[in-house]
Order: sequence, then C-alpha cells, then structure tokens
Amino acid sequence: MKDESFLPLVTILVPIYNISAYIERCALSIINQTYKNIEVIFINDCTPDDSIHILNSVLQKHPGVKAKIIFHEKNRGLAAARNTGVSAATGEYILHVDGDDYIKNDTVSVLVATANKYNSDFVIANFIECYRDKQKYIKRKFKNRNLYLKKILSFDATPSIWGNLIRRELYIQNDIKTIEGFDFGEDYIVLSKLVYYAKQINHNNEFLYFYDMTRDTSIMRSSFSQKKVDSLIKSNEFLKNFFLKLDNGYYHNSLLIASYKTLNNLLLNNRYVEEYYISLLSNYNHIPFIFKLYWKNLKNQYDIIAKFIYKFIQLLEY
Repeated sequence: MKDESFLPLVTILVPIYNISAYIERCALSIINQTYKNIEVIFINDCTPDDSIHILNSVLQKHPGVKAKIIFHEKNRGLAAARNTGVSAATGEYILHVDGDDYIKNDTVSVLVATANKYNSDFVIANFIECYRDKQKYIKRKFKNRNLYLKKILSFDATPSIWGNLIRRELYIQNDIKTIEGFDFGEDYIVLSKLVYYAKQINHNNEFLYFYDMTRDTSIMRSSFSQKKVDSLIKSNEFLKNFFLKLDNGYYHNSLLIASYKTLNNLLLNNRYVEEYYISLLSNYNHIPFIFKLYWKNLKNQYDIIAKFIYKFIQLLEY
C-alpha cells in the first residue's frame, strides 16, 4: 500500500478525429480536474474538421496546463492514435478519454486515491451513458481478475479501454499495442491483455466517465457493418491464439460465447453469415454448447432458431 498522499503523474490520452462539436467540452473536463499532476496528449489523426483550431483556442486560455498535440502525417485510425499516445506518455498511469466523451472534475483524483490505497495496476470505474433525452448509469461488475476477464472476453462487460486508470508499465513490460486496422474491437484485444497481465485490479464505485451516445458516426454507436463483423471475428481469433500460446484453456468458453454473440448479430442483420456459421460449427465439440446458448438466449426468436437448425443440417450433409 502506497502513501495515499502520493501524487503520481497521470497521462491523459485523447484521440482526435471529426469531433469539433465535442472537443471543447472534453478538453475543459480534463483541464478542470482537481488533480493537478497531469499531462495531456492529444493525437490528431488528420482530422478534416476544425477540432484542432477549437482545441488550440481552449489551450491558449489555460497556459498552465501541461498539454501537447501530436500530429499524424496521414489518417491511420483509432488504433494507431492509441499507440501513438501510449508511446509518448511519461506518466506512471494512463487514462484514455475519447474526444467526444468527458469526465467528472474529480475523476483523476478519485482513481489515483484508489490506486494508492491498493497499489493498483488497473483501476476500473463506472460510467454514464449520455443520450439526448436521458442518462443511464452503468456499473461495471467486478469480483476478481479472472471473472472480470471472462466477462470482457464474452462481451458481458464493456470491452472499452476508456475510463480506466492503467499503470503504464503494463503496456511496456508486456509489449501491449493496439493492432492497426482493428478499428472496431481494437480495445477488446488490448483491454483483455492488460487485465490478464495486471496483478492488482480494483474497482471504484463512483460514476466518473460520461460516454456520449448521441454521435451517430462514432465507431461504437453506429450501425452494424461488414467492417465491424470482420474486425470482431479477427479480434476474437487473435485472442484465441493469444491464450492458446499461453496454454491457458480457462477462458476458452468465454471466447466461444463472444463468437456466438457475433453470430447472433450476423443473423439479426441477415448478412455476412454463411462463412462464419460454417467456421463455428465445423468443430463438433462446440455443438452442445451452441444449442445451450441459443436456446437460453434466443428461444423466442424463432426465425433465428430456424436459420440455425437449417445451417446445422447443411453441415451434417457435408
């Protein structure tokens, strides 16, 4: 346990792309933190709007803030922006804040207090989903590291990196990087690896992060697409291989559940489904598990069950 008065440097990372309507709110929520030992790194991923102009205007009004903007030479996506930020960070801890979101003014202070109390590698906080006409308070359920990782892998916990206080050494010692090109599911891989390697994880019960649900073009909030399907499938396969190399079958069923939840999304969208179906069903050991999962979660969706049975019969005919 560290001295609770210890004030480690915290690096806050903010990716910027097409967020001119939100960046001032985000930046001010960081600038107005009660905790002052902060460096802020904004990563401009070649945003085509005036986000940087707005941000510079805000920073000029607050010259005492330790902040800088890193510019990508070309648009490389959110995954690359996250990597750029982590590489440039110098703080003991990292906090990711997406540029269309914002945080309470005591967020860093609250998270650091928890980290100091338990010598945490990773501190989880609750968040608030902000809609146009309401707010929804989301409590992240945490009992222990293994159960939390299983929830992340099976999509029973929000697989997002933002809002957590993360010891920077976790990234460095375990060579954890976001995979460029995985702009849907990129946090799923990194978060899973960070939680796996963290020795001490703690949960703070306060609601500290405001997750904006009004932005239609956001990666996480926009409609399902072929690109998202491909990214989710690749992310899931990457983690299967990651845990296979560790000879750790403890999380296998959680990854299967994630696969079948992706399959459910495919079915609901009635697209991109046949190849993924055959891939999942090709392992006959999965079949009882599939029926159990689908009967429990989808028993009232008869059209989906019918499609499932049809594909299953097709497979048996091969």
